[in-house]
Amino acid sequence: MKNQNNAIDYYGAMQLLRQLLQRRSCTKKEAAKIADRLAVQYSVDFFISL
Repeated sequence: MKNQNNAIDYYGAMQLLRQLLQRRSCTKKEAAKIADRLAVQYSVDFFISL
């Protein structure tokens, strides 16, 4: 169950990151770095592109 919750948390964080990009609150490069860190933190075995 923990893996599934991590995947859901990761997906939600990626949605928030996309919103930041749309509002131009961060650059694409910064968002990519954050996305990489989130994938490691949540131990997901898939990657959602921005």
